[in-house]
Amino acid sequence: MTQPINYGGSDDDDRVRSWMPYFVHRDRVGFVPAPSLVAALMARFNEATRRVARRRGLVWVDLAETLGDCGDCFYDQWHFTVTGAQRAAKSIAPVVDSLLEPEPESPAEPSPHRPR
Repeated sequence: MTQPINYGGSDDDDRVRSWMPYFVHRDRVGFVPAPSLVAALMARFNEATRRVARRRGLVWVDLAETLGDCGDCFYDQWHFTVTGAQRAAKSIAPVVDSLLEPEPESPAEPSPHRPR
């Protein structure tokens, strides 16, 4: 599954910067990356996810494609609103459902050979 993010396209938006991750370098120097950097890194991560899934014949859900342009789907960069969770579930459920074995039909009446 790819990871959608909500990047508004501006590194100067204080609302956007407030949810950015804080990284600490091995020399204990911390920094907050520009939102555009995080968006670029996630795009590379998602492309690698797609490439591996295709190469290995895996089933995958491309939430980055499905939810990437939905501003109402996120309350910050990473986390879904109720709308986002519902849209993600609607994308994931049919894929999962297609992979499940159908349940065997149960007889309407109990078999006489089965204990009740």
